[in-house]
Amino acid sequence: MKQIFLSKKIILFTFLILLAIVGGRYQRSKGKKNYTIFNRADIKGRIEYVELQGQGERFKVYGDPKMYTFFPKPYKNTKGVIFRHFAQRGDSIMKKSYSDRLIIYKDSGVFEFCFFNLDEK
Repeated sequence: MKQIFLSKKIILFTFLILLAIVGGRYQRSKGKKNYTIFNRADIKGRIEYVELQGQGERFKVYGDPKMYTFFPKPYKNTKGVIFRHFAQRGDSIMKKSYSDRLIIYKDSGVFEFCFFNLDEK
């Protein structure tokens, strides 16, 4: 009886490890796909909404059917700022295609974010 219980534990443990490996590969693949879409995009408009997406940030621009997901990091005047708490509905946002900067225009000034390049990993 102990042997059957032990073999079931080994099978379950092996299954969980394989599930974690496959899930990790899927998430990396999904992250790279989202990064490619974001990196290629020429974004200019007003923010419709911002939300947390996995470990990244996702936002939508009015009039653009796409949702953009990226992994921001502070730059210059945005150190210590969390993108989804800072960017608000109606703020102007701009990013040129293949640029490494995302710019937010608020009444209080111009703020820049850069982001992690998932192609480098």
